[in-house]
Amino acid sequence: METFGELEYVRRVLAQARIGQMAAAEAVQRVVEAVESAWYVLGRLKVIRAWQALAFLERGELPDTQRCIAAVRELSTLIDGDVDYAQFR
Repeated sequence: METFGELEYVRRVLAQARIGQMAAAEAVQRVVEAVESAWYVLGRLKVIRAWQALAFLERGELPDTQRCIAAVRELSTLIDGDVDYAQFR
């Protein structure tokens, strides 16, 4: 599923934000679109922490470390929990 591939990218961007690296505007737009897509496909509660962290990036701010960690964990659970996608990788 393409959504999970994009969520891997989101996970990388948020992991970099955790260590203080701000993504380029184009990357932020891409991850926002990916999470928005996942929001509709998987359900709002599945990506709520990622959405909250990305709200900071959209404003040009870095989310705090704990928010990034929570978002990365949330995405990891989704990505690693999808058996079909795990076989695809």
